[in-house]
Amino acid sequence: MAQMPESNQRRWLLLVMKDRWQETIPNEIWQCENFLPESMVDQMLTDIESASAKTLDGNDAKHLVGNTYYNYNVLNELRQNDEYKTAVIDSLNSLYKNVFGKTAPTQGLSALNYFFKTFNPDVSKYDLHTESPELFGDAVFMLYLSDEQDGELVIPTWNECRDLITDGFKEMMEKIDVRFAGPLKILPKKNMCVVMKVGLAHYVKPCSGKRPCVTGWSFADKNYMVKWKEKQ
Repeated sequence: MAQMPESNQRRWLLLVMKDRWQETIPNEIWQCENFLPESMVDQMLTDIESASAKTLDGNDAKHLVGNTYYNYNVLNELRQNDEYKTAVIDSLNSLYKNVFGKTAPTQGLSALNYFFKTFNPDVSKYDLHTESPELFGDAVFMLYLSDEQDGELVIPTWNECRDLITDGFKEMMEKIDVRFAGPLKILPKKNMCVVMKVGLAHYVKPCSGKRPCVTGWSFADKNYMVKWKEKQ
């Protein structure tokens, strides 16, 4: 049987995937289960086990908008797998085209657009923060690769944030029109993808597991890394 041309495969994927997205918070957050073939997710997990990791810690990092504590590992070598990258981005585009009227490229991606990460159990977390739409673009995606008992992504209400606000978050609110759309907690589930509009206040709780994930800001400003490196 002749193989379907790649362009036709992508059109078919757009049609099949678009009805699988669920709008969790109107015009803010979308979720899709069974995002990739299960065999691909399992292979990603196998590759993660043997990949080298670099820990990023907010205490040691430069911040363009406001200081935020975070801790997680990045696995840069897995970014080079074109099969994974194309599958993830093509599936994301089934939502992006309908919501944002554009699609994300699969080539020439920066480390901000697409990367793999894991948590250090009972250590990693990400404090209350948001990102700048000017720098990070329209949306962030999170493709969870494991079922976890904790380590939720939390979208709080303004009242829920009162005891969590840091000086860094106050600085963010001065520079960004931060939105509060909660209450919502999303527990990582294997092969579930979450897309969230940039600008929402959110945080990630510590996780007792490794919480492997593929993530990125698909429409981030290409000059972000230049601006980050220039920051004194």
